[in-house]
Amino acid sequence: KYFSTLASQQGTLWVGLDIAGGYNSLGLNRLGCQIGLVSHNPEGSVHESDLDTAHYLGKRVACVTKACAAPLAEL
Repeated sequence: KYFSTLASQQGTLWVGLDIAGGYNSLGLNRLGCQIGLVSHNPEGSVHESDLDTAHYLGKRVACVTKACAAPLAEL
């Protein structure tokens, strides 16, 4: 919650995950954090589904950025 509040105070947007944890057929967001990417593996390596979630979030940020930038280009 802190990050979304901080983003609002700075006049920016926070783009979190739009996937409920543990309910995605692709195994995305396996740890259930909606505010952003979380990864955990006691062995020290990155779990494959966490990498997939990172790629998904990156694409989501790009899509939101593109959607927000389009109207600004018309000004």
